[in-house]
Amino acid sequence: MRSLVVVIALLVARGAYAGECSVEDMTSTIEARAKKAAPPASESDFHLCLWWDMPTLSTDQPKLAKRLRVACETILTKRVDDELCTNIAALLHEEKLGKTDIVAALDRREHFMADPHTIDFLGATSSVRASPIIVRLWKQFQPAADAKPNDTNVQNDWAAWRVSAAQALGATGDADARTFLADQITHKIDRGVKRAATAAIHAIDKRLAK
Repeated sequence: MRSLVVVIALLVARGAYAGECSVEDMTSTIEARAKKAAPPASESDFHLCLWWDMPTLSTDQPKLAKRLRVACETILTKRVDDELCTNIAALLHEEKLGKTDIVAALDRREHFMADPHTIDFLGATSSVRASPIIVRLWKQFQPAADAKPNDTNVQNDWAAWRVSAAQALGATGDADARTFLADQITHKIDRGVKRAATAAIHAIDKRLAK
């Protein structure tokens, strides 16, 4: 039910902000930033565009994807670790964009249990280099979550973060990630996390079998 509510809310939001969620407009805005000698931070995070349109842009609109790659490569050369362009590069499944190491840029960010988006971006790169970063953060956050077993907010955040992490490991994980996930499901964990971890193990097995 909660998932349905989230989907409905996103659909409503997408409808309400359709005029503000044009990938073409986003691309033009980014290209304008790229032309500046010292590009400022983006005034918008283009959240809906990123999550609704970017994952399939390379196949659906390859020319637009190319324009974004070129503009963001320029911006990242002038503005190291630009947040929006790093996110875009990740969602375009780029491990590196020009001379910018996208995986390393994402790892340099400050990570929060309550915000799994950076984990989602790491997973989107499909880079095996993202896997040990995700496992490291999982282990890093575990003690804080274990210390507050009765804090509903913390436990909800922790469950949501681990679902994102498991999905990202499914896209990037190697044999070591599989071993880690297999160990996680032997413990008493949230059902949603267990389902995500199990699905990730299957995805890793399928990839390693090729």
